Amino acid sequence: MENPQPVYNNSAPSNTTMIKKRRFPKFLTSAWFIILITVVLLVIWIVISLQSVANEFLGMSEEDATSGDLIYEDYKGDPESEIKVARLELNGPLSNSLNEGDPLSFVAPDMVDGKAVAYILEQLAEDTDIKAVLIDLTTPGGEIGASSNIADAIEAYQKKTNQKVYVFVNELSASGGAWASAPASTIIASPTAIVGSIGVAGGYAPKFSNVNGYSEGLLGATINGNINFTPIYRGKCKQPDNQLNISDEYIRDCINPDIDALYSAFVNHISKYNQVSPEIIQNEIGARVFLGNSAEATKYGFVDKVGNEEFAINIINQELNQGNPVDIINVAEYTGGLLEELFGPIFYKDKAKVSLSHTSFCQSHTPLLLYGDITQIRTSICGK
Repeated sequence: MENPQPVYNNSAPSNTTMIKKRRFPKFLTSAWFIILITVVLLVIWIVISLQSVANEFLGMSEEDATSGDLIYEDYKGDPESEIKVARLELNGPLSNSLNEGDPLSFVAPDMVDGKAVAYILEQLAEDTDIKAVLIDLTTPGGEIGASSNIADAIEAYQKKTNQKVYVFVNELSASGGAWASAPASTIIASPTAIVGSIGVAGGYAPKFSNVNGYSEGLLGATINGNINFTPIYRGKCKQPDNQLNISDEYIRDCINPDIDALYSAFVNHISKYNQVSPEIIQNEIGARVFLGNSAEATKYGFVDKVGNEEFAINIINQELNQGNPVDIINVAEYTGGLLEELFGPIFYKDKAKVSLSHTSFCQSHTPLLLYGDITQIRTSICGK
């Protein structure tokens, strides 16, 4: 019996495919995914760190931060002192019109929102750690409503807390600034600061003769020949018949009564707080301005003491802490909004600012408590 011969299979290997099961999707093991996870974790760490710093300033937990809350940051003095003095830096014309939800408010040109300042002072009055307020004020004035709001808020803070509001004027606090700061317990001005200007500015009433051109709009279209306006309105004093030639009757009947009433209110307000008679304000002071170290500035009640910022802080130290340094802390307002939803309470603004799209400051016929050329100031702020 023959032994069977071994059989060798020299044919090509079969196309059988080995299927391996993967424990994870392929992209989870890629280098790009590892980089992505690293970046995400880094961003989260940064956000949490910034949030912790912000909450430290405010002394609140993450759950406590809501839009409108205040945060505090050491400015000068002794951070360990139990006597905290809140410092507000207000720099720019005063307006009164911010839409609180406007996300662009913090990129507008420097203007001070009177409503926001009043709200901040109201919040400070609820904080038992705050023992006084220092307002660093630089303003040529502005809207009457904004000036009044700040003044009323200062008075309300002092009455509610029985604490002082100090105002320091380094450069300028005129017209609306004088109205706003008048109720403060102590006003300190640097020797070269400008104060005063008790008057109401209503802009200009144009009177052109032999007009043969009128330009308006982005393209600067010009109409040649004499220009005739046909007014379309109902109600006396709704608008002048001719914007380029406002009549004396319209000025007398429709503009001057409002200016007179506002000026009278301004005079009475300054008379009350500066302890100067309305007659002296109208006949002697008028809309004049004075240097901080002038005898008139003190005589007429615009300034209580003269000195620089360190001098002002020393006065606070003397009155509140027997000359020992207190803790001067800057105050900022938590903005909230979309950034809050995305990142939590870490975004703040350092002062109350105004969105020009919501302000009457830029309206040409709005009466203002303003020192300086009203047209020039409006142009520099409003761009027109």
